[in-house]
Amino acid sequence: MSRAYIEGKNHDRIDFTKTPLSIGDYEDCRFTNCNFAGGDFSGIHFTDCEFIDCDLSLIKLVGTGFHDIAFKNCKMLGLLFGTCQEF
Repeated sequence: MSRAYIEGKNHDRIDFTKTPLSIGDYEDCRFTNCNFAGGDFSGIHFTDCEFIDCDLSLIKLVGTGFHDIAFKNCKMLGLLFGTCQEF
């Protein structure tokens, strides 16, 4: 099964607790006022993305890749960044 590749997409006011983010590679995407609380980012890779005013509390980060990411005014409680993919 091939990975999804999403580039340059703006996600605004989406509740990803109801419809989880697809596993894949996200490049140059913006997530604004989105709810990811308690979700699972395992195996997802983000490059040059922005998370603005999002709730990222308690998401799973096993093997998640964050490269050149900006988090602005986000709620980020209980995140285990030590389980992310190493740079």
